Amino acid sequence: MNVADMLLNIYQNEIHPEKEDSLNKEILFNFLMDYLEMDLSNKENYLLCKEYFLDNIHECELAKYAGNPYVNAFKGINFKEKGYELKTLSYAPYQLFPLSDIKIDVSHKFKEFTPTGFLKEEYKYLAILKNNKIWMSLNPNEINTMEPHLELANGDILVLGLGLGYFPYMASLKENVKSITIVENDKNIIDIFNSHLISNFKHKDKITIIQYDAVEYLKKHHDFTYIFADLWHDPTDGIDLFIKLKKLETEYSLNISYWLNQSMYAMLRRIALTVLEEALLNYDDSKYLKSKDPIDTIINTMYFKSKKIAISNENELNSFLSDSNLISILIN
Repeated sequence: MNVADMLLNIYQNEIHPEKEDSLNKEILFNFLMDYLEMDLSNKENYLLCKEYFLDNIHECELAKYAGNPYVNAFKGINFKEKGYELKTLSYAPYQLFPLSDIKIDVSHKFKEFTPTGFLKEEYKYLAILKNNKIWMSLNPNEINTMEPHLELANGDILVLGLGLGYFPYMASLKENVKSITIVENDKNIIDIFNSHLISNFKHKDKITIIQYDAVEYLKKHHDFTYIFADLWHDPTDGIDLFIKLKKLETEYSLNISYWLNQSMYAMLRRIALTVLEEALLNYDDSKYLKSKDPIDTIINTMYFKSKKIAISNENELNSFLSDSNLISILIN
């Protein structure tokens, strides 16, 4: 969790050294450690930093992202209306950014690793800003985290959440995709999409957009070959919806593919660890009667639904913290 906080600081502050041809992954790592004021002369510090930072920094090829079909189809488009603005942002050379969904080593106490990328050249990408804050962007992380879901997409697809329309656009290029139904609750986003983006779709005939609440729609409509959920910006704002969709998935025997799936389970695991730590502090029911926010509500629910579970050894702890058990506790 400390590493995640450090990386978030780096990403948000757009940390990068000045461009030099001699820069490489190791030099970038040392620059990063200096910025974080890490003492690498301490052997334990060095081994931890190597494992969590150096081993997870990856040089990326610009061609993969600059040559993306969506990027090329929507190059030069911009608009500003209804509090939203589509504009071009950029990563500086050697600027570090989250590369993909987190990796979890289940066999080693659920260690989390955050793949981090950099490019040797400036990279420009599209972003929608809402009231001058980034609401959605087509950066390398977005492209990479969509790849496994796009590979599976086929037949008649249901997409929960519209955004920039990246997933529908890329899925529509596939010959084995017949139709794409998009459920979006925000009328402003639908209007902007219809006014500025749909005209650039090569296969717009495959696209149908429905204004509706995603959870309520899914309760009534199940006849799809593939269902993809992308209703959140990150795990913090999406974990509540993730749990609701997981419950529907069980109730109606659905198979839903979730954007940032691993990060969602990592968030649930942190919630479970919070409950375990508070149990060691002898917290009782009175501590879990009020909620400050959605995460707090999930912590409270986790507490009441797991309070009778006894954990007496490492195997039982690992079983408790497993993906399947954590979601089972919350949806049953």
